[in-house]
Amino acid sequence: MLAHVLDGDGIAMGGFEGTPHSLPPSGDVLWNKLGQHGVTRTSDRVAASIINKAMPSVYEPTNVQKLVKQGFAKLPFVVLHDNEGVRNRINCCYPSDSGSIQYQCRPLGGRSGCTPGCSSKAEPPNRLQQCLAGMRIPGSQGDHDDEWRKLCRPELDFCAYDYNEVILDSWRDGGWNRVPMVAAVAVAYDASEQALALALEVHAAALSENPSIPFLFYDKHASDGQPFYLPDKNGHSHPRPPSLPPSPPSPPPPPPKFALPDRLALKRTCRDYDQSKCTSPDAHGGFDCYNPQWTNEPPSCKDGYRGVELGGDWSGLYACCPP
Repeated sequence: MLAHVLDGDGIAMGGFEGTPHSLPPSGDVLWNKLGQHGVTRTSDRVAASIINKAMPSVYEPTNVQKLVKQGFAKLPFVVLHDNEGVRNRINCCYPSDSGSIQYQCRPLGGRSGCTPGCSSKAEPPNRLQQCLAGMRIPGSQGDHDDEWRKLCRPELDFCAYDYNEVILDSWRDGGWNRVPMVAAVAVAYDASEQALALALEVHAAALSENPSIPFLFYDKHASDGQPFYLPDKNGHSHPRPPSLPPSPPSPPPPPPKFALPDRLALKRTCRDYDQSKCTSPDAHGGFDCYNPQWTNEPPSCKDGYRGVELGGDWSGLYACCPP
């Protein structure tokens, strides 16, 4: 599921950029800016995050003291549909918060060799699975290395590794057609009164464009597999409605495809390789044939199959060969 926190023209350490007192603009301004052209340095892209059960966090500016003091440590966000219109907008992906506000193109909208919001470290749209596999699951090996310490501030309840960053284009074709792209307006169930009021303003603006768009509360710690739910009859987040039976789990994504030269090489040295035998955990609770370099983990296969690394440009990918 793809979610975009409504950050206007961007949020820096001083707060919202280009607003009075660096605080959030009104809800109708946030909605009307969403996915549309502008003249600011970030008006040609939008930063979002793929959320799932393993990594349920979205961006929360808990390290921006001005916003925290004014009750905006948690901000309203929109949930996007999983459709072609959204997928075609994906520019690139990072396994953590990359600070993409700094990656700008001139002119706005990009050019050959420059994609808005995307540095040389970003994964392209056809490698989303590899991007997610590069995320650091809390408690995993390497959590507290020097890089982690630079990007995580436990005393501020902030860590740039808690969520990924997916950059979406907002320049082509005059910007977004929001109705088929935006599925819901949401806010954390434990957001402050100020953040909730702002979220309701956003929803009111969204209703004028799409009368059927729902307003949802989000509980990233939900244990029943249903983190989104409707407000109660008074518009509050509690009590939570009775839980429904959990939906069937989504099928795991397909494993990465090998390039033709790699397939031909494997056929010469590893006939009948079987990707279903790979046992490296992916970011969706399943398995794939990919180990990010930072894990330093060897290939692993089941049923006696042996792992063969591909190396080269496909570093991290491997195949499981018959015993």
